[in-house]
Amino acid sequence: MRKKVVVFLVVVVVLLIGSFIFPSRFLHSANAEARLQPMDVGSLPPLLSASQLQGADQSNRTLHMSIGLALRNQDQLSALLQSLYDPSSPNYHQYLTPDEFAQRFGPTAEQRQAVIDYLIQKGFTVTQTYTDLIDFSGSESQAEQVFGVTINDYLGPDGRIFYSNATLPMLPAYLTSAITSISGLDNANRFSHPPIPGHNVPAVDPNAGSNCPTAGQSGGGGGGGIFGGGSQVAYIPSQFAKAYNYDGLHRAGLHGEGQTVGVFELDGYSQSDVQAYTQCFGGGNVPLQNVILDGFNGQPGAGAIEVELDIEVILSQAPNLAKLIVYEAPNTTQGYNDEFARIIKDRTPAISVSWGDCEKNMGQQEANQENQFFKQAAAQGQTILVASGDSGSSSCQPSWQTGPGVQNQYSNGMRETPDVSLDADPATGYPVYCTAGSSCNSSGGTFGGGSSGGWITVGGTSAAAPMWAAMVALANEQAAKSGKKPLGFLNPALYKIGSSSNYGRDFHDIVPSSNSSTPSNNDEGFNGGAYPVTQNYDIATGWGTFDAAKLAATLVAMR
Repeated sequence: MRKKVVVFLVVVVVLLIGSFIFPSRFLHSANAEARLQPMDVGSLPPLLSASQLQGADQSNRTLHMSIGLALRNQDQLSALLQSLYDPSSPNYHQYLTPDEFAQRFGPTAEQRQAVIDYLIQKGFTVTQTYTDLIDFSGSESQAEQVFGVTINDYLGPDGRIFYSNATLPMLPAYLTSAITSISGLDNANRFSHPPIPGHNVPAVDPNAGSNCPTAGQSGGGGGGGIFGGGSQVAYIPSQFAKAYNYDGLHRAGLHGEGQTVGVFELDGYSQSDVQAYTQCFGGGNVPLQNVILDGFNGQPGAGAIEVELDIEVILSQAPNLAKLIVYEAPNTTQGYNDEFARIIKDRTPAISVSWGDCEKNMGQQEANQENQFFKQAAAQGQTILVASGDSGSSSCQPSWQTGPGVQNQYSNGMRETPDVSLDADPATGYPVYCTAGSSCNSSGGTFGGGSSGGWITVGGTSAAAPMWAAMVALANEQAAKSGKKPLGFLNPALYKIGSSSNYGRDFHDIVPSSNSSTPSNNDEGFNGGAYPVTQNYDIATGWGTFDAAKLAATLVAMR
């Protein structure tokens, strides 16, 4: 009888142990299954909701794609950025290198490698990695299978046919927590911001060696323009240098020596056009370095005028740069992201950007990805100048956006643009030499400069952005000569100046005309002039235009 009891107890122990062992196996299996469960990631192009389905895309093209990864330690990053641009902080302008940023705020090596391993396992080719972006390529059918989507053709409201995934892409759950975006499954977005053609061709001096434009002259009757006057032709660089006091920087021996500027482009350009421009206005000895991304062919197309405008305007005011880097990529969301990622990786000090799209068209996924690029740029001391006409803003108003006029009847707690201005009026525009691409040639292009030897007049905020980039390059040179770091993210300093006694010295406030016989500043512009100009900051002109020499001195002397 006792023996039976012992046997019974042994059996009970085995059963009790088993009752813990078997469920744990089931639990492990359930966890593994949950980790592999497909989950939606990213977002769909907003353009889909306004487009018509044409059917399944049949091309099976090779897709160039990227996965965006989330940054870590966001609270610490925000605190760091605050201190980097606070003149009273010991961290003021103590910028990070790209490697330092990646170590402190980038995704972990394990997170990045897990995504890379998954992509390779599924047969994709990983082509490039950045701090928070992994580029890869594969066939369209392969992408459809791996991401669980169908790629269709759609007719957009502008009559353009584009392709896009019809549903959200999916990835295993164990990857999705670190992923912020997937791009390259569509070509819905087209970035643009073409310069505005002027009504007049620049006046050309027939005695000049290469038919160089002569100084723009004001017509009669009053009107707009930085020199006053109505109808007229383009102002040349020496006139802009006088109006905005680049002359003061030039007289101080600042012409861009030792400095690098980059231009963000989604098209190509003609080097001979740039050479023709520099023969008239200088900058011909500045090396142009082309950085070609994502298989772009580098040939000038319909957007060549934008590229050449950016290059030529910068060279006109900073003619002795160490080099000017021309970043070029396909005009797609993929190309757009890869170009910013490369610029951030290169840590190019000053960048002019005149391409963009409304954030409502780009979607929240893309806005988030772009914001990560800009945070890293600020942490690394890079200055990015963007034409305000490119896209609207739907993010919360940042802490540095304060000052007289910032809180106004149009304020809604969101980011207000523009921050600053320069001449963008096509009637008082910029002379540009352009024969390349469909916009500039003499066979019916938008600008049609053929009969004047390629000289055309353009305006728009896409001309103001590179002019600002040139000023930043000269200010960075001044800072370097004083043993200081580059200016970096400008906005906190600009709004601080706007609230200080230096505002009237460093900026020209754009206000309504006091002369009733001349057109009001509020009569200018497009879309009916939705926002009026006012004293101090306003949503039409920001803080106004600068006195380059005085503003540069204030920025450099902030600490």
